[in-house]
Amino acid sequence: MKILQIHNEYQFKGGEDNVVEAERKLLLSMGNEVFSIIAHNKSIKHLFSERRRFYAELNAILVNNIIDVAHIHNVYHIIGNDIYELLALKNIPIIQTLHNFRFLCPAGLFMDNQHQICEKCSDGNFISCTLKKCYQKSYVKSLGMSILAKNGRNAVLKYVDKFVVLNSFSRDKFIVSGFDKEKMVVKSNFIPEIQLTSSNYQFILYIGRLSPEKGVETLIEAFSNLNYHLKVAGSGEEDYVKKLKKLAEKNSNIEFVGYIDGAEKERLIKNSKFLIITSLCYENFPISILEAYSHGKPVIASNIGGLPFIVKDKETGLLFEAGNAEDLKKAVNNMIENDDFIALGKKGYEYYKENFTEKQNYHQLIRFNAFKSTIKLLGKIQIELILDNQVERI
Repeated sequence: MKILQIHNEYQFKGGEDNVVEAERKLLLSMGNEVFSIIAHNKSIKHLFSERRRFYAELNAILVNNIIDVAHIHNVYHIIGNDIYELLALKNIPIIQTLHNFRFLCPAGLFMDNQHQICEKCSDGNFISCTLKKCYQKSYVKSLGMSILAKNGRNAVLKYVDKFVVLNSFSRDKFIVSGFDKEKMVVKSNFIPEIQLTSSNYQFILYIGRLSPEKGVETLIEAFSNLNYHLKVAGSGEEDYVKKLKKLAEKNSNIEFVGYIDGAEKERLIKNSKFLIITSLCYENFPISILEAYSHGKPVIASNIGGLPFIVKDKETGLLFEAGNAEDLKKAVNNMIENDDFIALGKKGYEYYKENFTEKQNYHQLIRFNAFKSTIKLLGKIQIELILDNQVERI
């Protein structure tokens, strides 16, 4: 199949950008032809020239190829909402992966500017976002983002053939907010399968963006009263990172190691006891959880959003009340004092192998009709034969 993959990378590259690249490689490995067009928010200062470059590249692809399906991930801020009508006018079926809640909440997180859970905009009336300055604490920016998100919501509801969500929590949020249940497909994130090898258990690890919605202050508060070695890996806005380091400065057990990736990230995970995710927002599907599982490490996670659908309490990790430092402290103590991290880590590895590798993900991608039901140019029987052959090759 000829698949057009469309994505607007974030200014600070994160998990969503990595998922897009992983899907591209997976589709290519299965013999599909993938045309990947990426816009870059790091070029936001040159928005109009970057937008012209993107649409010129898109036009060249559409002129020279018959595309079977377009898979869109993110369109803000460079690509914009026009992409949906353009593809629809060319009779190209559209799949939209809903990595966040942008079409229900202009800020994307279901959080107001005080970092409290808020769902007032989920019905499509985005005035609350502007009044509460939910986007970057600015009336003007919140209004602008509300207009973009409102137009985007209208466009996807009109033109998108299939929506991919990462878990049933996200699916239910979109359905109750007016999205068509029949167009929803749950397809988890994934990472390549690796064989479990021996590892060390030296410290506790946090990996993620250092920003208020991630609950890092809760993490520091909990470990201020614990003697266990905590490594905090990640980056964020300079002033906020300074604030976090100030909170932790009297605690020699808390170590900030900065942004990590690649081999260094893998090394830290392999040498950790377990991973902690302290998010206050409705997380969808952090890749770091699968990375921990793949190395036999369990996860302690806040009991919010999609996290309980990935971290199985007392099976592959432990859950605690979001924002509750005492509850997190209790979970950490329980994990270590009972030596649960080794046994739970093994279960996490098996859970990952059974559900979140390339094989299972590709199976989801086609068996749950994410592509199959939107292809208009091939007969159903022919599609079934092509997809069945591809699954057998994994």
